[in-house]
Amino acid sequence: MPFAMMKFLSTVVTATLFTACNVQQIASIEEKITRIATTTITQNAATKTKKRTPASEVFFEKEETLGEEFDDRNHNIGEIARENNFHYEKHSVHTTDGHILTLDRITLTPPSSTGKKNTENKEDSTDNPPVVLLMHGIEDSSIQWVINSEDKAFAFILARNGYDVWLGNNRGNDFSLGHETLTKYDKEFWDFDFEEMGTLDVPAFIEYILNNYYPHKNAIDAYVGHSEGTTQFFIGSSLQPDYYAEKVGLFVGLAPIVRLDHSTNKAIIYTSKVVEPMTSLVTMLGIYDLISTGNTPKWLLGKFCYVLPRFCTLINEGFVDWNGDVDNLDRMADKTAHAPAGSGWRNLAHYGQIVKAKRFQRFDYGDAETNMEMYNGLAEPPAYDLSAINVPMALYHGDIDKLSDPVDVAWLLDESRSGLRSSIIVHTETLHFAHNSFTIAFNMSYVNNSVVPWIEKSHDDTLFFDDNEQDRFNRTHALSPE
Repeated sequence: MPFAMMKFLSTVVTATLFTACNVQQIASIEEKITRIATTTITQNAATKTKKRTPASEVFFEKEETLGEEFDDRNHNIGEIARENNFHYEKHSVHTTDGHILTLDRITLTPPSSTGKKNTENKEDSTDNPPVVLLMHGIEDSSIQWVINSEDKAFAFILARNGYDVWLGNNRGNDFSLGHETLTKYDKEFWDFDFEEMGTLDVPAFIEYILNNYYPHKNAIDAYVGHSEGTTQFFIGSSLQPDYYAEKVGLFVGLAPIVRLDHSTNKAIIYTSKVVEPMTSLVTMLGIYDLISTGNTPKWLLGKFCYVLPRFCTLINEGFVDWNGDVDNLDRMADKTAHAPAGSGWRNLAHYGQIVKAKRFQRFDYGDAETNMEMYNGLAEPPAYDLSAINVPMALYHGDIDKLSDPVDVAWLLDESRSGLRSSIIVHTETLHFAHNSFTIAFNMSYVNNSVVPWIEKSHDDTLFFDDNEQDRFNRTHALSPE
């Protein structure tokens, strides 16, 4: 980008952000733009005479030692499933507000009569596998559940147990950018965050599965969410408690995120500090999908990162969160090739607001008038009422998780503070995991040893069969509120 253009951008950005930043912040932004522009020009001149190393060599210098069957950097979820001998299907689901979402399905063998699309509303229940919906984390996709080694991938473990595994893609990620009337270039397309994912996307997935394939079932047997996938469940089940209680047998929460007061994740902390200027900048530049692996032009994304470069760097690093002691580093190249996978800007802004407000609250529109219009006359966004949730849940947390911090999880488990009723928590477990380890760890034995037995109980309707279930919960309760 020419230096003059950079200076023009600096002027426009400074004017746009004036109401959100103090004088020192504005000066700092201008300085960064000028410095980065100057550096970019110098680097561009240097690289004209310097031979560049291909990106493939940078990320995988010993690619020739990697068998093709293990290299999934350029494979989609269907190809990954099929190359590992699983049955795969791709479905399109429409939400009530017009978004078109991709829903993937993985089974060990082709579905029998029960699992086939039911066009005659037959109630044939001769085959009744556990039905599970998996929901990914922020800036991720359904691929996160299959990207680990074949014997360790979460979705494949469930499929080998005979489960009918459905993998959702939230609106705004690279696989759910469709809409009945809007395009991804329209501002209105991006008027959502993880609240709409919980109140609109998840119900759309559940209704599609039950109505088309399991009309004899009243509910899916389990919803498994990781990170943001847990946030949207807590929100959806608190705002629509009756629906979720009727339609979900068990909630399995991996690295649950509600409050983020004690998170040491640099990306989320920095987001909370720049949420106001980020919002203004997004509106000015029209970049609503901040970090996407797919279709956001690099030069357009570059404008945003020229102004808030640290934000871009930390967001990119912060949601990777690898830990070499526990994660399967052999799959790092494959994982990073598919993530980040796109997410609406409001998801990041909403998390930033939660950090800043130190409460699990609804989205703040930035002015009292809009908040009052959206929240029945309230000038400030209300907190989510976790006491309204009535779905049995098993929660799994990592003791080295920088995003879902143990102290914040302890707050969630303390009914006197969070409101979440202890009577619906059937199991908690602390693992030596970082944030993404729940799907990419080298040792994934917790799935068969703990998650599967709890899903089996939900499937058999015996979650609360044992009179001493609450006593067992008290004995195994791993975290003490601090």
